[in-house]
Amino acid sequence: MQSPTFDQSIEYYLKEHSALREEINELIKDSRTLERWALVSIGAILVWLFSNQQTPYKFWAYWIPFLLSAFCAIRVLFYQSNLGHAVSYSMKLEKLFCTIDGLEGSNHYVEKARSQQWCKYSIPSIVFWSALTGIMAAFAYFHKM
Repeated sequence: MQSPTFDQSIEYYLKEHSALREEINELIKDSRTLERWALVSIGAILVWLFSNQQTPYKFWAYWIPFLLSAFCAIRVLFYQSNLGHAVSYSMKLEKLFCTIDGLEGSNHYVEKARSQQWCKYSIPSIVFWSALTGIMAAFAYFHKM
């Protein structure tokens, strides 16, 4: 088996980086879409619950928004994990090509900016889903039957 030439290797890594960037953008987009539709769904369920006070199994129905937010939170954790792996690998590819002093790839630039702040890429998402799930659990638990 013949090993690839230098130009073939460079072409491969550039295509790999481009595909990885698309994957990162899709993961971020999917995560935001999940947040949006989870909020819309939970809001619709709560409106329905408040407008239908005579619902049978009312006690159990109030736990539906909590379960929905908990399952969505778990899904977002998987998104964040995949995003972390993709960004980490993308940073390795950027190091391979960024040899000019002071020039960094976009992932290195963003990571450096984040390390200087309290906010890593997953912290806002964790806070959002923890708060939403906690509020829905409290709502279901303390709602009068």
